[in-house]
Amino acid sequence: MLFRSKYNEDGFSVEMPHPRVVTDKLIMKPSYFNYDNLTFKGKVEVGVPHVIYQLDNEMDLEDYNVYDLGEDWNNSKPYTNVNVYQMAKEGIKIRTYERGVWDETMACGSGCCAVAYDVLSDVTNDYTDNKVRLIVKSGEVLTVEHNKDTDTYWLSGPAKKLFTGVI
Repeated sequence: MLFRSKYNEDGFSVEMPHPRVVTDKLIMKPSYFNYDNLTFKGKVEVGVPHVIYQLDNEMDLEDYNVYDLGEDWNNSKPYTNVNVYQMAKEGIKIRTYERGVWDETMACGSGCCAVAYDVLSDVTNDYTDNKVRLIVKSGEVLTVEHNKDTDTYWLSGPAKKLFTGVI
């Protein structure tokens, strides 16, 4: 599968797979709905499956144990990424537990897209823009923009060389 990309003032942008609500691939246990301070928002696939929770403002997202939540979801197949987000003045804070890594990561592009889809689709919030500003665990700011004319989702953010390796 090929995705379009482009360079712009935000760094680089890549067209993401179109998010879709998943209803059949994840096994749901009643315990998944009973986490303190969390609201279960849904299951969204953006190339890979994500479950999404919104953290209320009673607790700071940086203090939430995303690792244990991810482990709870991934103690049996089918495995999934787990996203927790919180609305903030400066943007949407997001943290992600990624399957395969089996831990929390500093950022997850498909997770950002899944959360943006959830926020933009939620008619109960006051979010009216088509561009969502997300602050990932690393502190970087990524944006997801939904182009309503073409019904595409674009993830944008900085690109940095982190290391060089030789095999």
